Amino acid sequence: MEENQGVTSISPPTVFADAESPTELGELCDLEIEILSFDSSTIALRLRGHDWSWDGEFALQRYPAIQPLVADEIQPFVGRSDDRVPISEYLSEFVPQFLLEDFDIVDRDTLLEANKAGEELSAQTLAIIDWGAEKINIEMEKPEVGYAKALSIFDWTRSYLEKKDSVFVFNDDGAGEVADFISLELGADENWISFFHCKASGAEYAGSRLQDIYDVSGQAIRSGIWLSNRRLIDQLKHRMGLPGIKGIENGTLEMLSNAFSPANFQKLRFRNVIVQPGLSASKLKERPEQVLVATKHSVVAAGFHEFLIFCSK
Repeated sequence: MEENQGVTSISPPTVFADAESPTELGELCDLEIEILSFDSSTIALRLRGHDWSWDGEFALQRYPAIQPLVADEIQPFVGRSDDRVPISEYLSEFVPQFLLEDFDIVDRDTLLEANKAGEELSAQTLAIIDWGAEKINIEMEKPEVGYAKALSIFDWTRSYLEKKDSVFVFNDDGAGEVADFISLELGADENWISFFHCKASGAEYAGSRLQDIYDVSGQAIRSGIWLSNRRLIDQLKHRMGLPGIKGIENGTLEMLSNAFSPANFQKLRFRNVIVQPGLSASKLKERPEQVLVATKHSVVAAGFHEFLIFCSK
């Protein structure tokens, strides 16, 4: 437990290599859980951190909901130094929500439907960029050492934030990220905190490929949990201490925290941005568009005031 300005907060559980080891694999909120395969009675999961991963196979039952297929299988343990349980026991007690391909959500035995059949994305949602004119390689997500022929999508996003005069920029790229970039822009009437989620194109040409939007849409939806001063600031402070996280590129955390202050809160707005040049606005097909419509509804429901997609013509 941690005391902070009279408010008691509970630090997130830590993942350990085993029941007794002092080796910490990371905090649970920094890890990613990926479903590798499943059927009506079993599920295979991958737990992934900054520089490690672990695969496990489990039986699905009524309770405990998740049990190892092999009774003596070595599992990571979750908790604290003096109180740990196997990952299967933790997931049975705190069952994660599962995000389906159409962005409906399974919460225990309840299906939460997010898809809005027949609805189209508005022109205000799709921001078309001439990536060729910007000298961007749409298949290159991050800068590559020794590659000087074109810029990456990260390079473009960073340049965009500079042109927007963002007073605060945080690069959080890595497992368990809040977003690839978090920024703050100050205005006379509105202050905008923006979450940018960047993804490279799956081909050298833009189209309407589902694989180009699944991961980045999921990232956009998950970032809705951070629309809180304490939670966001505490998480970014924590992320700054992790290996491989670049952290603050401009400004200070105090600037970001001040945007949540009582004097400024009425001006505060939140923006959720997908940067995916592999998506073509003119070639967008029905199912990919419905996934993006569902993403828009999810992020608006989470508290974002604006949802944008930077894409191709």
